[in-house]
Amino acid sequence: MVPKIFNKFVSISKEITDFLVKSGVPIEKIIQIPTGVSSEIFKPLVSSEEKTDLREELGLPANKTIFLFVGRLVETKGINTLLEAWEMFEKDNNDVLLVMVGDVNKNKGKISTSSKPWIKETDDEKIENIDFLGFRNDVNRLMQISDIFVFPSLSEGLPNVVIEAMMSGLPVIASDIPGNSDLISHNINGILVPVKNAQLLSNAMNLLVNNKNVCKKMGKINRKLAKDNFDIAKVSDKFMKLIEEI
Repeated sequence: MVPKIFNKFVSISKEITDFLVKSGVPIEKIIQIPTGVSSEIFKPLVSSEEKTDLREELGLPANKTIFLFVGRLVETKGINTLLEAWEMFEKDNNDVLLVMVGDVNKNKGKISTSSKPWIKETDDEKIENIDFLGFRNDVNRLMQISDIFVFPSLSEGLPNVVIEAMMSGLPVIASDIPGNSDLISHNINGILVPVKNAQLLSNAMNLLVNNKNVCKKMGKINRKLAKDNFDIAKVSDKFMKLIEEI
């Protein structure tokens, strides 16, 4: 039973809107307003020289294609699938690096290899070209120096980090789930792969690493989509209008 005291329900995605309707909320009471992201904080660098300089500042290689993952390092974010896919992918690709940003828990700080068995196993198995950075407060800069964003999560609402990657002008490889599929159109502004399918995730990585023009095109589409739909100023205006209506 939905309480009648509420005038409006704010939903950030189609999946949540559908859930509210199924829960008994009248569709006319639901307004869909997505998460907002700053287009000034999350933005592509102007030149390749800036990218090289920033990579050097951050201690990351200038000559490798960098894949970036940002999120809590837990199974629900598809970490096991990502590592399995990377092991297949990096065997045939030497000039690549997977940068993983996030902590196992909500605690800030460097990841302990004892805190999750798969991190130690990754070290023991010598899966090459992975850099675990732990918690970071400069994700916008890490997105600026990256080439491809990868996000194989098992479930999402509307993932803010994917919007940030889009705003940063990155092509996106993501799991084909509600939330991700609200943002990414397959083969248009990214690639969607089935959940827990390491082989197809590896194939998607291979496709993009060997097609710089496709990456560039997807990145430009993502920047425009993000600015048109998720810029924090436009989202704020929608909230202000909603408040005025109420």
